[in-house]
Amino acid sequence: FGSIDAIAGTRDGGLLVYDGEAQAVRLFDSTGAFVRQVGRKGGGPGEHGHLNGIAIAPNGDWIFWDAPGGRLNRYNHAGDFLRQVRLSVSGWFLQD
Repeated sequence: FGSIDAIAGTRDGGLLVYDGEAQAVRLFDSTGAFVRQVGRKGGGPGEHGHLNGIAIAPNGDWIFWDAPGGRLNRYNHAGDFLRQVRLSVSGWFLQD
Protein backbone atom coordinates (compact mmCIF):
# COMPACT_ATOMS: atom_id res chain seq x y z
CA PHE A 1 0.00 0.00 0.00
CA GLY A 2 1.16 3.49 -0.79
CA SER A 3 -1.61 5.57 0.82
CA ILE A 4 -4.69 4.08 2.46
CA ASP A 5 -7.39 6.67 1.82
CA ALA A 6 -10.60 4.71 2.51
CA ILE A 7 -11.65 1.51 4.26
CA ALA A 8 -15.11 -0.06 4.38
CA GLY A 9 -16.29 -3.26 6.02
CA THR A 10 -18.27 -5.80 4.01
CA ARG A 11 -21.35 -7.68 5.20
CA ASP A 12 -19.39 -10.92 5.56
CA GLY A 13 -16.64 -9.43 7.72
CA GLY A 14 -14.19 -8.57 4.96
CA LEU A 15 -12.63 -5.22 4.10
CA LEU A 16 -12.46 -2.98 1.07
CA VAL A 17 -9.25 -0.95 1.16
CA TYR A 18 -8.61 1.93 -1.23
CA ASP A 19 -4.97 2.75 -1.96
CA GLY A 20 -4.96 6.32 -3.26
CA GLU A 21 -1.39 6.12 -4.54
CA ALA A 22 -2.13 3.06 -6.71
CA GLN A 23 -5.76 4.12 -7.29
CA ALA A 24 -6.77 0.55 -6.50
CA VAL A 25 -9.52 -0.94 -4.34
CA ARG A 26 -8.56 -4.30 -2.86
CA LEU A 27 -10.98 -6.75 -1.28
CA PHE A 28 -9.87 -8.88 1.67
CA ASP A 29 -11.93 -11.65 3.28
CA SER A 30 -12.69 -12.00 6.99
CA THR A 31 -9.35 -13.76 7.58
CA GLY A 32 -7.38 -10.93 5.96
CA ALA A 33 -6.59 -12.87 2.79
CA PHE A 34 -6.55 -10.93 -0.48
CA VAL A 35 -9.54 -11.85 -2.68
CA ARG A 36 -9.42 -9.50 -5.67
CA GLN A 37 -9.04 -5.99 -6.95
CA VAL A 38 -12.36 -4.23 -7.50
CA GLY A 39 -12.58 -1.94 -10.52
CA ARG A 40 -9.47 -0.33 -11.95
CA LYS A 41 -7.94 3.02 -12.73
CA GLY A 42 -9.49 4.71 -15.75
CA GLY A 43 -12.47 6.63 -17.06
CA GLY A 44 -14.82 3.97 -18.36
CA PRO A 45 -17.60 1.94 -16.75
CA GLY A 46 -16.28 0.13 -13.69
CA GLU A 47 -13.16 2.30 -13.67
CA HIS A 48 -12.30 5.19 -11.41
CA GLY A 49 -9.87 7.99 -10.73
CA HIS A 50 -9.18 9.07 -7.18
CA LEU A 51 -11.96 7.88 -4.87
CA ASN A 52 -13.40 10.23 -2.29
CA GLY A 53 -15.25 7.49 -0.48
CA ILE A 54 -16.81 4.06 -0.37
CA ALA A 55 -20.38 3.46 0.80
CA ILE A 56 -22.21 0.22 1.49
CA ALA A 57 -25.80 0.09 0.21
CA PRO A 58 -28.52 -1.54 2.36
CA ASN A 59 -28.41 -4.66 0.15
CA GLY A 60 -24.63 -4.97 0.56
CA ASP A 61 -23.61 -3.46 -2.81
CA TRP A 62 -20.58 -1.17 -2.78
CA ILE A 63 -20.69 2.36 -4.15
CA PHE A 64 -17.45 4.17 -5.03
CA TRP A 65 -17.57 8.00 -5.17
CA ASP A 66 -15.17 9.13 -7.89
CA ALA A 67 -15.28 12.93 -7.50
CA PRO A 68 -12.76 13.83 -10.23
CA GLY A 69 -14.76 11.74 -12.70
CA GLY A 70 -18.12 12.99 -11.42
CA ARG A 71 -19.56 9.51 -11.06
CA LEU A 72 -20.67 6.78 -8.72
CA ASN A 73 -19.76 3.18 -9.56
CA ARG A 74 -21.81 0.37 -8.05
CA TYR A 75 -20.51 -3.18 -7.50
CA ASN A 76 -22.20 -6.24 -6.03
CA HIS A 77 -20.93 -7.92 -2.86
CA ALA A 78 -18.59 -10.12 -4.94
CA GLY A 79 -16.95 -7.08 -6.56
CA ASP A 80 -18.59 -7.36 -9.97
CA PHE A 81 -19.39 -4.03 -11.66
CA LEU A 82 -23.13 -3.32 -11.91
CA ARG A 83 -23.57 0.22 -13.17
CA GLN A 84 -22.29 3.75 -13.25
CA VAL A 85 -24.16 6.98 -12.55
CA ARG A 86 -22.75 10.24 -13.88
CA LEU A 87 -23.22 13.32 -11.71
CA SER A 88 -23.44 16.93 -12.86
CA VAL A 89 -20.70 17.93 -10.40
CA SER A 90 -17.05 16.99 -10.45
CA GLY A 91 -13.77 18.13 -9.01
CA TRP A 92 -10.78 16.88 -7.09
CA PHE A 93 -11.71 18.47 -3.75
CA LEU A 94 -15.39 17.55 -3.64
CA GLN A 95 -15.55 15.60 -0.40
CA ASP A 96 -18.51 13.64 1.00
